[in-house]
Amino acid sequence: MVGRKGARTVKTVDAAVLKRLNEGTLETANLVEGLAMDLGELASAVGITREECPDTGIVKRMAFYGSKMKDWRSFESHASDTVRGFACYAIAGDESLDFASKLDAMSVFASDRHFGVREWAWLALRESVRSNLPLALKLLQEWTDSDKEGVRRFASEATRPRGVWCSHIEALKAAPEQALPLLNRLKEDPSKYVQNSVGNWLNDAANSQPQWVKKVAKDWLRKAHPHTAAIVKRGLRSFR
Repeated sequence: MVGRKGARTVKTVDAAVLKRLNEGTLETANLVEGLAMDLGELASAVGITREECPDTGIVKRMAFYGSKMKDWRSFESHASDTVRGFACYAIAGDESLDFASKLDAMSVFASDRHFGVREWAWLALRESVRSNLPLALKLLQEWTDSDKEGVRRFASEATRPRGVWCSHIEALKAAPEQALPLLNRLKEDPSKYVQNSVGNWLNDAANSQPQWVKKVAKDWLRKAHPHTAAIVKRGLRSFR
């Protein structure tokens, strides 16, 4: 696990640190370090590809190099969090796997020790979740019973109507109630990490269905619970 403080800006990332990041022998300490990396150099260093990605966006670059990874299973425990992020995209693009199998394979990365990999996990599978929404909502309900907070958070984050750095799920913007059985299982989650995600889920939905969110909040608060109260407070922040 990363035990150092990352740079505040891309330009101030230490040269020695950046070298190791690009070699795949060090994990990033924060997002800034990830943005400073040469992903093409990293991909070449770990034997994925020597091709240069034509796009400059970080998400598209991650997807590009992930698509070049031939055997993602051999990279599950790689020293580089970014390489493990490539593996997330390799899973998403693996045509030999159906959606349920992709979801199962992604669980390792959803509970990864590194914060960045946990984000790449849901981002990589976001389009598949959108395309298989009814099945995704059903299967992810089982994830809410996990003893790993990263897995439980994935269930919420991957289905957010709007989300961050990703396309919207129009079906959930229009009818967020489809996800209520899943959300109900997380409304008392003890993890702040999960609570924040569920609160953000409600806040996303409030942009298009504010009355529904208010009703859910009212229903949830009928049973006093500190974790639920924290989630609702975060979910209703746009109404203030």
